[in-house]
Amino acid sequence: MNKKIATAAIIALVSCAALTSLGKLPPENAIKLEKTQAPAELKSGQLLPIVIPGNTTANAKIGGYQVFCYVDKVPPACKSLDWKMKKAAKDQWNTYQIQPHQWLKSGCSGNNFQFNCELDTTKWPEGDYNLTILLTVLVDGKDYYLPVEILFCITK
Repeated sequence: MNKKIATAAIIALVSCAALTSLGKLPPENAIKLEKTQAPAELKSGQLLPIVIPGNTTANAKIGGYQVFCYVDKVPPACKSLDWKMKKAAKDQWNTYQIQPHQWLKSGCSGNNFQFNCELDTTKWPEGDYNLTILLTVLVDGKDYYLPVEILFCITK
């Protein structure tokens, strides 16, 4: 798994660059994220808790999020799940929508905030996963997008 995670981390950097085409990144210093907290390994059917700590300036907050993955960054058996596939011009950019965009009631902002979400892994097949949480960051009333990669493995 370590080799796969190392490879996924390199791919995540490339994916992060590609994700900037989804929209503008927030202005520098508006938001700073700390190390994402999520289990590296879990069993299918368990909840995947994700915590993203960070800080924002007074005029910025996380207003919403969505979760997706590139089709080739999850086990092939995931095609049997009820995830909606988004076709791209090139197959390498096809994605599954795991969690549609959700607006947060009050948002996450300030010093030492924690963005929390959970994903239900019921029926998810064994294997390595590289998911993207795309945070909607609101700065002075404008939307920006910030990708966060989540790497983990589902085992028996």
